[in-house]
Amino acid sequence: MKFKVDVYYKGGGTATYPVLAPNVTLAKNFGRSISMRWEPNMLIKKITAKKIASEKATLHSSNPDKPFGDPFDDTEDLASHPMSAWFV
Repeated sequence: MKFKVDVYYKGGGTATYPVLAPNVTLAKNFGRSISMRWEPNMLIKKITAKKIASEKATLHSSNPDKPFGDPFDDTEDLASHPMSAWFV
């Protein structure tokens, strides 16, 4: 699952990290370790983690009669040699 981890620092300021983790506690631990690498001198006040909703996958299909999509109908151009278009 994908989480958005917000790390709040004692002196003020926040940092946000996207984290892949199986649960919230591991996401917070990963966020803490990332924060300690990027900001080693900052003291951490609080860490929150929110699950990011995954988007539903969209399916795309292809039409063998029009391999380049609807606005293009270049099936007849595939029969000719590509260099022949340069000498028109």
